[in-house]
Amino acid sequence: MRKRIATLLLAAFSLTGCLKDKFIALNFLSLSLDVDLKEGGYVGQIDTVVLIGKTSQWEEGEVRQHGFVLSSAQAEPRLGKNDAIYAWPQLDRDKPIFQKTLHRNALPEAIYYIRAYAVYLLAGEERTVYSETDTLNLNLQVFIRGIHPLCEQGLARVEAVFTNRALNETYRNYGVVFSENPQEFPALPDSSLRITNGFPDPFEFSAFLSGLEPGRVYFARAVVQRADESFLYSNIFSFQIEFNDSNGDGINDNCDEDDDGDGVPDLEDPEPYNRFICGRDDDFDGCDDCAGSGFVDPNNDGIDTDGDGLCDAGDPDDDNDRVLDPDDIAPTYKFICGKDDDHDGCDDCSGSGYYDPAHDAPDTDQDGICDAGDNCRTVPNATQEDTDGDGLGDACDFDDDNDGVNDDADPEPLNPFVCGQDADGDGCDDCSIGVDGFGPAPDATPANDGC
Repeated sequence: MRKRIATLLLAAFSLTGCLKDKFIALNFLSLSLDVDLKEGGYVGQIDTVVLIGKTSQWEEGEVRQHGFVLSSAQAEPRLGKNDAIYAWPQLDRDKPIFQKTLHRNALPEAIYYIRAYAVYLLAGEERTVYSETDTLNLNLQVFIRGIHPLCEQGLARVEAVFTNRALNETYRNYGVVFSENPQEFPALPDSSLRITNGFPDPFEFSAFLSGLEPGRVYFARAVVQRADESFLYSNIFSFQIEFNDSNGDGINDNCDEDDDGDGVPDLEDPEPYNRFICGRDDDFDGCDDCAGSGFVDPNNDGIDTDGDGLCDAGDPDDDNDRVLDPDDIAPTYKFICGKDDDHDGCDDCSGSGYYDPAHDAPDTDQDGICDAGDNCRTVPNATQEDTDGDGLGDACDFDDDNDGVNDDADPEPLNPFVCGQDADGDGCDDCSIGVDGFGPAPDATPANDGC
Protein backbone atom coordinates (compact mmCIF):
# COMPACT_ATOMS: atom_id res chain seq x y z
CA MET A 1 0.00 0.00 0.00
CA ARG A 2 2.80 2.43 0.86
CA LYS A 3 4.54 1.68 -2.44
CA ARG A 4 1.39 2.60 -4.40
CA ILE A 5 1.02 5.95 -2.62
CA ALA A 6 4.65 6.80 -3.33
CA THR A 7 4.11 6.03 -7.01
CA LEU A 8 1.11 8.37 -7.15
CA LEU A 9 3.04 11.18 -5.48
CA LEU A 10 5.89 10.76 -7.94
CA ALA A 11 3.46 10.97 -10.85
CA ALA A 12 1.92 14.14 -9.45
CA PHE A 13 5.32 15.82 -9.11
CA SER A 14 6.18 14.83 -12.66
CA LEU A 15 2.90 16.37 -13.97
CA THR A 16 3.60 19.60 -12.09
CA GLY A 17 6.99 19.78 -13.67
CA CYS A 18 5.50 19.35 -17.13
CA LEU A 19 2.98 22.13 -16.55
CA LYS A 20 5.66 24.41 -15.23
CA ASP A 21 7.76 23.85 -18.33
CA LYS A 22 4.85 24.32 -20.75
CA PHE A 23 3.27 27.61 -19.49
CA ILE A 24 5.34 30.81 -19.44
CA ALA A 25 4.25 34.09 -17.71
CA LEU A 26 4.13 36.87 -20.33
CA ASN A 27 4.43 40.62 -19.71
CA PHE A 28 2.06 42.40 -22.09
CA LEU A 29 2.75 45.82 -23.55
CA SER A 30 0.50 48.70 -22.45
CA LEU A 31 0.03 52.20 -23.94
CA SER A 32 -0.94 55.65 -22.72
CA LEU A 33 -2.04 58.73 -24.69
CA ASP A 34 -1.78 62.48 -24.15
CA VAL A 35 -3.35 65.15 -26.36
CA ASP A 36 -1.49 68.46 -26.12
CA LEU A 37 -2.99 71.62 -27.62
CA LYS A 38 -0.43 74.20 -28.70
CA GLU A 39 -1.12 77.92 -29.11
CA GLY A 40 0.00 79.72 -32.22
CA GLY A 41 0.97 83.34 -32.56
CA TYR A 42 -2.11 84.55 -30.66
CA VAL A 43 -2.94 83.90 -27.04
CA GLY A 44 -5.56 81.20 -26.58
CA GLN A 45 -5.75 80.33 -30.26
CA ILE A 46 -5.00 76.66 -30.96
CA ASP A 47 -2.55 76.26 -33.83
CA THR A 48 -1.50 72.61 -33.53
CA VAL A 49 -2.65 69.42 -31.83
CA VAL A 50 0.13 67.11 -30.60
CA LEU A 51 -0.65 63.43 -30.00
CA ILE A 52 1.81 61.71 -27.66
CA GLY A 53 1.92 57.94 -27.15
CA LYS A 54 4.00 56.09 -24.58
CA THR A 55 4.68 52.40 -23.98
CA SER A 56 5.12 50.75 -20.60
CA GLN A 57 5.57 47.22 -19.20
CA TRP A 58 7.33 46.33 -22.43
CA GLU A 59 9.77 43.58 -21.53
CA GLU A 60 9.18 41.04 -24.26
CA GLY A 61 8.06 40.94 -27.87
CA GLU A 62 8.69 43.10 -30.93
CA VAL A 63 6.62 46.13 -32.02
CA ARG A 64 6.07 45.93 -35.76
CA GLN A 65 3.75 48.93 -36.17
CA HIS A 66 2.56 51.81 -34.00
CA GLY A 67 0.67 55.07 -34.31
CA PHE A 68 -2.69 56.73 -33.68
CA VAL A 69 -6.26 56.18 -34.89
CA LEU A 70 -8.86 58.98 -34.96
CA SER A 71 -12.57 58.71 -35.55
CA SER A 72 -15.49 61.13 -35.39
CA ALA A 73 -17.97 58.24 -35.42
CA GLN A 74 -16.48 55.47 -33.26
CA ALA A 75 -16.12 56.11 -29.53
CA GLU A 76 -13.37 53.44 -29.47
CA PRO A 77 -11.57 53.74 -32.81
CA ARG A 78 -9.74 50.67 -34.11
CA LEU A 79 -7.56 49.83 -37.06
CA GLY A 80 -9.74 49.51 -40.13
CA LYS A 81 -12.60 51.50 -38.54
CA ASN A 82 -11.43 55.07 -38.36
CA ASP A 83 -11.37 58.42 -40.11
CA ALA A 84 -7.59 58.77 -39.99
CA ILE A 85 -4.60 56.63 -39.16
CA TYR A 86 -1.06 57.76 -38.50
CA ALA A 87 1.28 54.74 -38.60
CA TRP A 88 4.99 54.03 -38.34
CA PRO A 89 6.94 50.77 -38.52
CA GLN A 90 9.08 49.18 -35.84
CA LEU A 91 9.43 50.93 -32.45
CA ASP A 92 12.61 50.62 -30.39
CA ARG A 93 12.24 49.56 -26.77
CA ASP A 94 14.73 52.21 -25.64
CA LYS A 95 12.62 54.93 -27.29
CA PRO A 96 9.16 54.28 -25.81
CA ILE A 97 7.59 57.67 -26.72
CA PHE A 98 6.18 58.57 -30.13
CA GLN A 99 4.13 61.56 -31.29
CA LYS A 100 2.28 63.18 -34.17
CA THR A 101 1.66 66.91 -34.71
CA LEU A 102 -1.52 67.93 -36.55
CA HIS A 103 -2.41 71.41 -37.76
CA ARG A 104 -5.73 72.69 -36.43
CA ASN A 105 -6.87 73.85 -39.87
CA ALA A 106 -6.33 70.34 -41.27
CA LEU A 107 -8.99 68.92 -39.00
CA PRO A 108 -12.61 69.53 -40.00
CA GLU A 109 -15.09 70.60 -37.33
CA ALA A 110 -16.01 67.51 -35.31
CA ILE A 111 -15.62 65.70 -32.02
CA TYR A 112 -12.71 63.28 -32.39
CA TYR A 113 -12.04 60.08 -30.47
CA ILE A 114 -8.33 59.21 -30.40
CA ARG A 115 -6.31 56.17 -29.33
CA ALA A 116 -2.66 55.22 -29.57
CA TYR A 117 -2.04 51.68 -30.82
CA ALA A 118 0.77 49.19 -31.30
CA VAL A 119 0.96 45.89 -33.20
CA TYR A 120 3.59 43.62 -31.71
CA LEU A 121 4.75 39.99 -31.87
CA LEU A 122 4.87 38.05 -28.60
CA ALA A 123 5.43 34.31 -28.16
CA GLY A 124 4.89 33.78 -31.86
CA GLU A 125 1.51 35.57 -31.89
CA GLU A 126 0.74 39.02 -33.30
CA ARG A 127 -1.27 41.22 -30.93
CA THR A 128 -2.76 44.75 -31.11
CA VAL A 129 -3.06 46.91 -28.03
CA TYR A 130 -4.75 50.31 -27.62
CA SER A 131 -4.53 53.11 -25.12
CA GLU A 132 -7.55 54.58 -23.35
CA THR A 133 -9.66 56.83 -25.60
CA ASP A 134 -9.16 60.58 -25.42
CA THR A 135 -11.59 63.14 -26.84
CA LEU A 136 -10.84 66.26 -28.85
CA ASN A 137 -13.74 68.62 -29.45
CA LEU A 138 -13.12 70.82 -32.48
CA ASN A 139 -16.75 71.76 -33.04
CA LEU A 140 -17.42 75.46 -33.14
CA GLN A 141 -19.30 76.38 -30.00
CA VAL A 142 -21.25 79.47 -29.05
CA PHE A 143 -22.84 79.62 -25.62
CA ILE A 144 -24.21 82.15 -23.15
CA ARG A 145 -22.33 82.20 -19.88
CA GLY A 146 -24.72 84.43 -17.96
CA ILE A 147 -27.18 87.33 -17.98
CA HIS A 148 -26.93 90.10 -15.40
CA PRO A 149 -29.51 92.86 -14.74
CA LEU A 150 -27.96 96.33 -14.68
CA CYS A 151 -28.57 99.17 -12.27
CA GLU A 152 -30.61 101.04 -14.83
CA GLN A 153 -34.09 99.61 -14.94
CA GLY A 154 -34.89 97.55 -18.06
CA LEU A 155 -31.26 96.81 -18.98
CA ALA A 156 -29.20 93.62 -18.80
CA ARG A 157 -25.72 92.52 -19.85
CA VAL A 158 -25.21 89.18 -21.59
CA GLU A 159 -21.86 87.38 -21.43
CA ALA A 160 -21.19 84.94 -24.29
CA VAL A 161 -18.31 82.76 -25.50
CA PHE A 162 -17.29 81.60 -28.98
CA THR A 163 -14.67 78.85 -29.10
CA ASN A 164 -12.98 76.19 -31.24
CA ARG A 165 -12.92 78.37 -34.33
CA ALA A 166 -10.58 77.57 -37.18
CA LEU A 167 -7.50 79.65 -37.86
CA ASN A 168 -7.49 82.20 -40.63
CA GLU A 169 -11.28 82.27 -40.78
CA THR A 170 -13.07 85.57 -40.36
CA TYR A 171 -16.53 85.83 -38.82
CA ARG A 172 -18.34 88.90 -40.03
CA ASN A 173 -20.85 89.54 -37.27
CA TYR A 174 -21.82 88.47 -33.77
CA GLY A 175 -24.22 89.49 -31.01
CA VAL A 176 -27.22 88.45 -28.93
CA VAL A 177 -30.91 88.40 -29.83
CA PHE A 178 -33.81 87.96 -27.42
CA SER A 179 -37.55 87.34 -27.51
CA GLU A 180 -40.50 86.42 -25.31
CA ASN A 181 -41.14 83.42 -27.57
CA PRO A 182 -38.40 80.74 -27.59
CA GLN A 183 -39.57 79.66 -31.06
CA GLU A 184 -39.19 83.07 -32.67
CA PHE A 185 -36.10 85.25 -32.53
CA PRO A 186 -35.39 88.42 -34.49
CA ALA A 187 -32.57 88.49 -37.01
CA LEU A 188 -29.10 89.47 -35.89
CA PRO A 189 -28.72 93.17 -36.77
CA ASP A 190 -26.00 94.05 -39.26
CA SER A 191 -22.93 95.55 -37.70
CA SER A 192 -19.27 96.16 -38.40
CA LEU A 193 -18.24 93.66 -35.73
CA ARG A 194 -15.65 91.13 -36.88
CA ILE A 195 -13.79 88.20 -35.36
CA THR A 196 -10.44 87.78 -37.06
CA ASN A 197 -7.33 85.70 -36.62
CA GLY A 198 -5.94 88.23 -34.15
CA PHE A 199 -8.62 87.53 -31.57
CA PRO A 200 -7.97 84.92 -28.84
CA ASP A 201 -9.81 81.63 -28.65
CA PRO A 202 -12.08 81.28 -26.81
CA PHE A 203 -13.44 84.66 -27.81
CA GLU A 204 -15.59 86.29 -25.12
CA PHE A 205 -18.01 89.07 -25.88
CA SER A 206 -20.78 91.01 -24.18
CA ALA A 207 -24.04 92.45 -25.42
CA PHE A 208 -26.53 94.79 -23.79
CA LEU A 209 -30.28 94.22 -23.88
CA SER A 210 -32.72 97.06 -23.33
CA GLY A 211 -36.47 97.54 -23.02
CA LEU A 212 -36.83 94.66 -20.55
CA GLU A 213 -39.84 94.78 -18.25
CA PRO A 214 -39.63 93.45 -14.67
CA GLY A 215 -41.46 90.19 -14.03
CA ARG A 216 -41.58 89.06 -17.66
CA VAL A 217 -39.74 85.96 -18.91
CA TYR A 218 -37.38 86.40 -21.87
CA PHE A 219 -35.29 84.04 -23.99
CA ALA A 220 -31.90 84.93 -25.45
CA ARG A 221 -29.29 83.29 -27.63
CA ALA A 222 -25.89 84.36 -28.90
CA VAL A 223 -25.27 84.36 -32.64
CA VAL A 224 -22.10 84.32 -34.76
CA GLN A 225 -22.24 84.86 -38.52
CA ARG A 226 -19.65 83.25 -40.79
CA ALA A 227 -18.12 84.92 -43.79
CA ASP A 228 -20.44 82.84 -46.01
CA GLU A 229 -23.36 84.41 -44.10
CA SER A 230 -24.39 81.16 -42.40
CA PHE A 231 -25.10 81.38 -38.66
CA LEU A 232 -23.97 79.61 -35.51
CA TYR A 233 -26.40 79.72 -32.57
CA SER A 234 -25.89 79.20 -28.86
CA ASN A 235 -28.11 77.48 -26.39
CA ILE A 236 -31.37 79.29 -25.55
CA PHE A 237 -31.05 81.02 -22.20
CA SER A 238 -34.21 81.97 -20.28
CA PHE A 239 -34.15 84.82 -17.80
CA GLN A 240 -36.40 87.19 -15.89
CA ILE A 241 -35.68 90.76 -14.90
CA GLU A 242 -36.75 91.79 -11.43
CA PHE A 243 -36.47 95.19 -9.83
CA ASN A 244 -36.01 94.78 -6.07
CA ASP A 245 -35.52 97.77 -3.84
CA SER A 246 -35.36 96.50 -0.26
CA ASN A 247 -34.82 99.88 1.40
CA GLY A 248 -37.01 101.95 -0.90
CA ASP A 249 -34.24 104.28 -2.01
CA GLY A 250 -35.04 103.85 -5.70
CA ILE A 251 -31.89 101.82 -6.42
CA ASN A 252 -32.12 98.21 -7.55
CA ASP A 253 -30.64 95.86 -4.97
CA ASN A 254 -28.25 94.56 -7.63
CA CYS A 255 -26.63 97.99 -7.70
CA ASP A 256 -27.28 99.24 -4.18
CA GLU A 257 -24.21 99.05 -1.96
CA ASP A 258 -26.40 99.13 1.15
CA ASP A 259 -29.59 97.19 0.40
CA ASP A 260 -31.17 97.62 3.84
CA GLY A 261 -30.13 101.25 4.29
CA ASP A 262 -28.62 100.69 7.73
CA GLY A 263 -25.47 102.65 6.95
CA VAL A 264 -23.23 99.57 6.68
CA PRO A 265 -22.19 98.42 3.16
CA ASP A 266 -23.51 95.00 2.14
CA LEU A 267 -20.00 93.58 1.94
CA GLU A 268 -19.51 94.33 5.65
CA ASP A 269 -23.07 93.56 6.75
CA PRO A 270 -23.77 89.99 7.98
CA GLU A 271 -27.47 90.46 7.07
CA PRO A 272 -27.58 92.97 4.21
CA TYR A 273 -31.39 92.79 3.93
CA ASN A 274 -32.13 93.28 7.66
CA ARG A 275 -31.66 96.87 8.76
CA PHE A 276 -31.77 95.96 12.47
CA ILE A 277 -28.66 93.76 12.19
CA CYS A 278 -25.44 95.25 10.82
CA GLY A 279 -22.76 93.41 12.80
CA ARG A 280 -21.43 96.52 14.56
CA ASP A 281 -21.00 97.04 18.31
CA ASP A 282 -18.88 100.17 18.59
CA ASP A 283 -19.92 100.80 22.20
CA PHE A 284 -19.13 97.22 23.29
CA ASP A 285 -22.45 96.85 25.10
CA GLY A 286 -23.23 93.46 23.57
CA CYS A 287 -25.92 94.87 21.27
CA ASP A 288 -25.87 95.31 17.51
CA ASP A 289 -25.59 99.07 16.94
CA CYS A 290 -28.48 98.92 14.44
CA ALA A 291 -30.83 96.96 16.70
CA GLY A 292 -32.72 99.98 18.00
CA SER A 293 -33.00 102.48 15.14
CA GLY A 294 -32.51 100.34 12.05
CA PHE A 295 -29.26 102.18 11.29
CA VAL A 296 -25.93 102.62 13.07
CA ASP A 297 -26.83 104.29 16.38
CA PRO A 298 -24.78 102.97 19.33
CA ASN A 299 -26.69 105.16 21.78
CA ASN A 300 -30.00 103.58 20.85
CA ASP A 301 -29.06 100.04 19.92
CA GLY A 302 -32.07 98.13 21.20
CA ILE A 303 -34.33 97.84 24.25
CA ASP A 304 -32.88 99.18 27.50
CA THR A 305 -35.49 98.25 30.10
CA ASP A 306 -33.79 99.84 33.09
CA GLY A 307 -32.40 102.87 31.22
CA ASP A 308 -28.87 102.27 32.42
CA GLY A 309 -27.31 102.71 28.97
CA LEU A 310 -26.84 98.98 28.40
CA CYS A 311 -29.23 97.30 25.99
CA ASP A 312 -30.95 94.24 27.36
CA ALA A 313 -29.00 91.90 25.11
CA GLY A 314 -25.77 92.97 26.77
CA ASP A 315 -27.09 93.91 30.24
CA PRO A 316 -26.61 91.23 32.93
CA ASP A 317 -29.53 92.72 34.94
CA ASP A 318 -32.15 94.06 32.51
CA ASP A 319 -34.54 95.47 35.15
CA ASN A 320 -31.81 96.60 37.57
CA ASP A 321 -33.50 94.82 40.49
CA ARG A 322 -30.11 93.63 41.75
CA VAL A 323 -30.90 90.04 40.79
CA LEU A 324 -29.00 88.88 37.70
CA ASP A 325 -31.15 87.82 34.76
CA PRO A 326 -30.29 84.09 34.90
CA ASP A 327 -31.59 84.02 38.51
CA ASP A 328 -34.54 86.34 37.90
CA ILE A 329 -37.91 84.80 37.00
CA ALA A 330 -39.04 88.15 35.49
CA PRO A 331 -35.80 89.75 34.22
CA THR A 332 -37.54 92.76 32.67
CA TYR A 333 -39.94 93.53 35.58
CA LYS A 334 -38.18 94.95 38.59
CA PHE A 335 -40.96 94.22 41.15
CA ILE A 336 -40.66 90.47 40.66
CA CYS A 337 -37.36 88.66 41.05
CA GLY A 338 -38.41 85.28 42.48
CA LYS A 339 -36.67 85.76 45.82
CA ASP A 340 -38.28 85.32 49.28
CA ASP A 341 -35.34 85.06 51.61
CA ASP A 342 -37.41 86.19 54.64
CA HIS A 343 -40.07 83.51 53.89
CA ASP A 344 -42.93 85.97 54.31
CA GLY A 345 -44.68 84.90 51.11
CA CYS A 346 -43.70 88.11 49.31
CA ASP A 347 -41.29 88.57 46.45
CA ASP A 348 -38.30 90.37 47.96
CA CYS A 349 -38.37 92.90 45.08
CA SER A 350 -42.10 93.69 45.30
CA GLY A 351 -41.72 96.70 47.54
CA SER A 352 -38.70 98.63 46.38
CA GLY A 353 -38.32 97.43 42.80
CA TYR A 354 -35.02 95.83 43.77
CA TYR A 355 -33.95 93.10 46.15
CA ASP A 356 -35.01 94.36 49.59
CA PRO A 357 -36.58 91.67 51.83
CA ALA A 358 -37.33 94.21 54.60
CA HIS A 359 -39.53 96.24 52.29
CA ASP A 360 -41.13 93.68 50.00
CA ALA A 361 -44.45 95.62 49.87
CA PRO A 362 -47.18 96.43 49.51
CA ASP A 363 -47.83 96.22 53.26
CA THR A 364 -51.17 97.98 53.65
CA ASP A 365 -51.40 97.64 57.44
CA GLN A 366 -47.71 98.49 57.95
CA ASP A 367 -47.18 95.49 60.23
CA GLY A 368 -44.02 94.37 58.48
CA ILE A 369 -45.77 91.54 56.64
CA CYS A 370 -46.39 92.18 52.92
CA ASP A 371 -49.94 91.86 51.73
CA ALA A 372 -49.20 88.76 49.64
CA GLY A 373 -48.29 86.85 52.80
CA ASP A 374 -50.35 88.80 55.37
CA ASN A 375 -53.42 86.96 56.78
CA CYS A 376 -54.82 90.33 57.83
CA ARG A 377 -53.90 92.83 55.14
CA THR A 378 -55.76 95.80 56.65
CA VAL A 379 -55.29 95.08 60.39
CA PRO A 380 -51.78 95.03 61.84
CA ASN A 381 -50.83 91.56 63.12
CA ALA A 382 -47.09 91.08 63.03
CA THR A 383 -47.39 87.67 64.75
CA GLN A 384 -49.86 86.37 62.09
CA GLU A 385 -51.78 84.32 64.69
CA ASP A 386 -54.63 82.26 63.23
CA THR A 387 -56.17 80.12 65.96
CA ASP A 388 -58.69 78.23 63.85
CA GLY A 389 -56.40 77.96 60.80
CA ASP A 390 -58.99 79.33 58.41
CA GLY A 391 -56.55 81.70 56.67
CA LEU A 392 -57.75 84.78 58.52
CA GLY A 393 -55.54 86.08 61.30
CA ASP A 394 -57.11 86.46 64.71
CA ALA A 395 -56.76 90.24 64.42
CA CYS A 396 -59.31 90.38 61.61
CA ASP A 397 -61.29 87.13 62.16
CA PHE A 398 -64.76 87.70 63.72
CA ASP A 399 -64.77 84.10 65.05
CA ASP A 400 -61.27 83.16 66.05
CA ASP A 401 -62.13 79.66 67.23
CA ASN A 402 -64.62 78.97 64.42
CA ASP A 403 -67.30 77.73 66.80
CA GLY A 404 -70.06 79.70 65.11
CA VAL A 405 -70.25 82.43 67.75
CA ASN A 406 -68.61 85.78 67.06
CA ASP A 407 -65.79 86.76 69.33
CA ASP A 408 -67.67 89.72 70.80
CA ALA A 409 -70.35 87.34 72.17
CA ASP A 410 -68.01 84.46 72.98
CA PRO A 411 -66.65 84.36 76.54
CA GLU A 412 -63.72 82.30 75.31
CA PRO A 413 -63.16 83.36 71.72
CA LEU A 414 -60.14 81.09 71.29
CA ASN A 415 -61.86 77.91 72.62
CA PRO A 416 -64.35 76.21 70.26
CA PHE A 417 -65.84 74.16 73.13
CA VAL A 418 -66.96 77.21 75.08
CA CYS A 419 -69.29 79.69 73.41
CA GLY A 420 -71.35 80.94 76.40
CA GLN A 421 -74.72 79.71 75.07
CA ASP A 422 -77.28 77.37 76.75
CA ALA A 423 -80.35 77.46 74.55
CA ASP A 424 -81.99 74.41 76.19
CA GLY A 425 -81.40 75.69 79.73
CA ASP A 426 -79.82 72.46 80.89
CA GLY A 427 -76.89 74.23 82.44
CA CYS A 428 -74.39 72.96 79.89
CA ASP A 429 -72.60 75.12 77.29
CA ASP A 430 -74.11 74.30 73.92
CA CYS A 431 -70.55 74.05 72.45
CA SER A 432 -69.18 71.72 75.10
CA ILE A 433 -69.30 68.69 72.79
CA GLY A 434 -69.16 70.59 69.51
CA VAL A 435 -69.13 69.27 65.96
CA ASP A 436 -65.66 69.77 64.42
CA GLY A 437 -63.78 71.97 66.88
CA PHE A 438 -61.91 74.58 64.94
CA GLY A 439 -63.56 73.33 61.75
CA PRO A 440 -66.00 75.37 59.70
CA ALA A 441 -69.23 73.82 61.10
CA PRO A 442 -70.97 75.63 64.07
CA ASP A 443 -70.26 73.86 67.36
CA ALA A 444 -73.35 75.05 69.31
CA THR A 445 -75.59 71.91 69.52
CA PRO A 446 -78.01 72.13 72.48
CA ALA A 447 -79.24 68.57 71.94
CA ASN A 448 -75.70 67.26 72.20
CA ASP A 449 -74.10 69.39 74.89
CA GLY A 450 -73.29 66.61 77.34
CA CYS A 451 -76.29 67.17 79.66
